Amino acid sequence: MATAFDLEIDQMDVKTTFLHGDLEEEIYMKQYEGFIKEGKEKLVYKLNKSFYGLKQSPRMWYQQFNTYILGLYFVHSNVDHCIYMQQIVNDFIIIILYVDDMLLIENSNKMVNVVKSLLAQQFDMKDLGLANYILGM
Repeated sequence: MATAFDLEIDQMDVKTTFLHGDLEEEIYMKQYEGFIKEGKEKLVYKLNKSFYGLKQSPRMWYQQFNTYILGLYFVHSNVDHCIYMQQIVNDFIIIILYVDDMLLIENSNKMVNVVKSLLAQQFDMKDLGLANYILGM
């Protein structure tokens, strides 16, 4: 579609993706070896945020991103809930999210710069510029 309509495709990457999600359930974990204090060997950690390795982390990240992007008046694609679209008069932008990688397809440099700025304010992002390689392709 981008090629057919001669649209720009930018790419962004979310750094430390799974550290953005807030946990909905109570999760406890054992203390790491080397960090156990004498007399407190039986204590555990209560997690407040998701992190890499938790089964809930991808879902928590998606919920965090989804809530934020819908709050910016983007809408889901009817086909895939990881595709978000926004149109203002003749300008539009499409965001395709794949875990922590994003493609931004747009017909307006002005609009993409605003969206990139808003995403970077909320999440730790790396702007990779024009896309030339994603998901091994």
